[in-house]
Amino acid sequence: MKKKLNQKTINKTILCRGTGIHSGKKVNIKIIPAKEDHGIVFKRTDVKKNNLIRAILENVSSTERSTEISNNNVSINTVEHLLAALYYYGISNILVEVDSYELPIFDGSSLEYCNLINKVGILNQKKERKRITLTKPKTIFSEFSNTYYELVPHNKFRISAELNYDKQILYENFAILNDINKFEKEISNCRTFCMISEIEFLLSKNLINGGNLDNCVVYIDKKIEEKKIELLKKKFKVKTLKKSDNNILNNEPLRFKNESARHKILDLIGDLSLTEMILNFSIKAYMPSHKENIILAKKIKKLHENNLL
Repeated sequence: MKKKLNQKTINKTILCRGTGIHSGKKVNIKIIPAKEDHGIVFKRTDVKKNNLIRAILENVSSTERSTEISNNNVSINTVEHLLAALYYYGISNILVEVDSYELPIFDGSSLEYCNLINKVGILNQKKERKRITLTKPKTIFSEFSNTYYELVPHNKFRISAELNYDKQILYENFAILNDINKFEKEISNCRTFCMISEIEFLLSKNLINGGNLDNCVVYIDKKIEEKKIELLKKKFKVKTLKKSDNNILNNEPLRFKNESARHKILDLIGDLSLTEMILNFSIKAYMPSHKENIILAKKIKKLHENNLL
C-alpha cells in the first residue's frame, strides 16, 4: 500500500522583494498560508478585476521564454521557479500576492524560494493529495520539434534532461535527479541560461531589462563585434566582459558542470506541477522547453483522467 501524501501549506506568511527579469522593476511578493483544497493561487494586487489566477494547466497563456498563467487578460509570468520549489516541499495550498505581471528572478533559480520556505516551515493538512502513476512505459513525441519524453513506471518521481547543444559551447548536456528529495541540494540553485546570440533579439523585444550576469548564465556561442560588446557592458553594468571557464561570460563559475541541464529539470518540475497532482514515475526529457513541457503535462493529465496510463 502506498503511503498517503497529504496536502500542505506554509506555517506563516512570507514577505520578499526582488527584480522582474523582463520589466527590470522591483516586485513585492506576499506568500500566505491557505486552507485545504485552496490550491496555489496568484493574486495581482496591482489589478482590481480578474486578479485571481490559479496555477493550473488550463490557465497557461504563454510559454515563450518562461511559463505564464492568466485569468482573462490578467497574467503572471515566470512562475516556474516558485512552482518547482513548492512541488519539492509538497505545498499545494497558498495564496501568492504580487504587485507586478511577473515574479522576481532572484538569482535565476529556485534557491531563494527554498530558503524562504525553510525559514517559516511547512504545515501538514488532513486531506490527501491525488497522484499520477504509470503502469507501462510510454514515449511522447513533439509535433513541433525533435523534443520527446520517455515515461517509465517507477516508485519515485525521477527526472533526467538531455540537451543537444554543441559541446564546444555547452560542455555538459545531461543531468538526472534520481530522487525529488534531493531537489534542494542538486537542482534548486541551478540558474537560467541563454546564448549570447539571443541577447540582442531579447533586448529588441524589450525583454530581460532585469537580466544580468548574476541571474543568468550566458554562453558564448559566437564572436561578438566590439561595438556590441560595449552595448552589453552597458546593459550588464560591468566594466569588462571576458570569456570565463566553461565558455561563459559570467564572473561566477558554473555551480555544476551540467548546471544548464539541471535547470531544465527545475523548469520541467515547475511546469508539471500545474497538473496539481503528485507524480510517481520516471521521465527522461530530450530537449525540453516550456512549450513542450506544458503539452506533455496536458497529455499526462488527460491520459490519467481516461485511465490510459
